[in-house]
Amino acid sequence: MWLNGAEVEAQAGGMFDVENPATGETLTRVAEGRAEDIDMAVRSGQEVFASGEWSRADPRDRAAVMNKAAQLLAERVPETAELECLQTGRAIRYVSKRTSGQGATWFLSPPPPFPLCTSHVPFAVQRNASAAGSPSGVV
Repeated sequence: MWLNGAEVEAQAGGMFDVENPATGETLTRVAEGRAEDIDMAVRSGQEVFASGEWSRADPRDRAAVMNKAAQLLAERVPETAELECLQTGRAIRYVSKRTSGQGATWFLSPPPPFPLCTSHVPFAVQRNASAAGSPSGVV
């Protein structure tokens, strides 16, 4: 698990195998996060939010970080698609199409005025959502 920019073990110390469903081969072992690990992650997020390092950062700086995250994810699409294929058993062509940058678009922050807006901006399609120019904290 990753917490505060570092790899950490689950508090209970548990691990579990991630297997290839087609072969039963163990691909890797990962930390078995439990409620106490989730609580620790949420507390950490709340502390970082309260510190203002991110929540009060200039929206252009936050946008730059998110755009860099999107770029790095997009560059790793082939690797990510292969891993997803191995751990889910889905066809590589399906997984490649689904991961071909789609995940990365969630991190993109368009150029101003969006990152600089100070009021809620309704989406074009009527849904129960809006976009705001400031982070809302851990949810």
